[in-house]
Amino acid sequence: MNQKKRVYISGPISGHSIVECKQAFAKAESKLQDMGFEVFNPLKNGLPFDADTHRHMRRDLNVLTSEEEPFDYIYMMQRWLHSAGCKLEFDVATACGISVLMEGEGGLINVVKFT
Repeated sequence: MNQKKRVYISGPISGHSIVECKQAFAKAESKLQDMGFEVFNPLKNGLPFDADTHRHMRRDLNVLTSEEEPFDYIYMMQRWLHSAGCKLEFDVATACGISVLMEGEGGLINVVKFT
């Protein structure tokens, strides 16, 4: 059986409108699904969008580091370096051996290995 590779989407959320975030994350999710990935979209983590940022980070980091359902990749959306949460997710993912996909200009994806 050929199991789909799992990918976690990381993108800036704080300081952005819910509409803007939902559109950007839905676009990334759709693109990754079309490429054959099983995708985790943190906007669908079970918490309301307006829940405290700390609650979202605890929930999302718990998902990202799950040993039962490990991720093969983390997908870093553009402008991720402007987000403290994204930088933390990147650091945790690379420390756990998760490979990195970077969203490039025009939506292109670049695979980056950090070992």
